[in-house]
Amino acid sequence: MLLVCGLEVDECYTAVWRESKYTLVHVKRILRLRKSAMKRIMSLIHEKFQIVETGIFGFDSVSCNSNDNGRLEDHPGFRIMVDKVNQESVDLEWWMGCEVAHIGENRNGLLWKHIESTDVSKMTRAQLVERVRKWAPLVREVAELRQINAILNDHNATLVHDNRELAKSIEEERAFSHELLMKRLQSSLLQSSSEPSVHVEAMINDQLVVSNASDGISHVE
Repeated sequence: MLLVCGLEVDECYTAVWRESKYTLVHVKRILRLRKSAMKRIMSLIHEKFQIVETGIFGFDSVSCNSNDNGRLEDHPGFRIMVDKVNQESVDLEWWMGCEVAHIGENRNGLLWKHIESTDVSKMTRAQLVERVRKWAPLVREVAELRQINAILNDHNATLVHDNRELAKSIEEERAFSHELLMKRLQSSLLQSSSEPSVHVEAMINDQLVVSNASDGISHVE
């Protein structure tokens, strides 16, 4: 289809996402063309195959690596392709001019450096650079989180110290209150013992004796 419309490529990737399709192509250096020429080819593809191009907010319907368009890797469609190639999803179709059995065999491919690998020793320089670029924000975030964690730990230690001091103050206040209460009780008992004693009545030899300790008066009936 592309060749019929005058576009010769050596790499072609198509990713399906919901109702949309994203296509990524690579053209050899000697065959490269301007974005305006690519627009004319897209118009021809629409006429011949009824394929409609649509743009995404912040991106034109046709994007490329240039100073005006920024990094192609930032395009949502490109990120979807990277996710699908790492998931080995059937929603990603690809074709390459060179004979390779797997997309990961072409180290010069557009998606090669984005293929995730757990074996760092087998990664190319481009893959390592991409890994560093992707992980750099995470490293900075980890450093910031560690700094925040240290601040929170210090704050927590201060709270623990303040809580212990508060518990100590409460215990001292409780002991003081108890001591004050005991002193008041003792004072009250001493005051009660200094007052006139209550009349005591007793039967002695069938006689009623009433005594009052305060005045020493006794009465016998």
